[in-house]
Amino acid sequence: MNQLISQTKQKIGSSLALALETLLDTQTEITHSDNNFTVRQLQREAKEKLLTKLSEEEVNHLCQLQREVIQQEKIQAPNK
Repeated sequence: MNQLISQTKQKIGSSLALALETLLDTQTEITHSDNNFTVRQLQREAKEKLLTKLSEEEVNHLCQLQREVIQQEKIQAPNK
């Protein structure tokens, strides 16, 4: 995942790095069941910014991988 994030940052440039971090952070919150409107809105805004440099498939793939990483972490450390 870290390698993909680094590659994506190179592709999108520093001006969209914050949008990428926001996308991944909001996906983490959504995966942890904080699926509220504010979090969804932040994610939607981050996606819109990233779609200027990435395809929708790439953005969705990043979200899917982040969701899988978080779910795996929850399985490995259920007491957190």
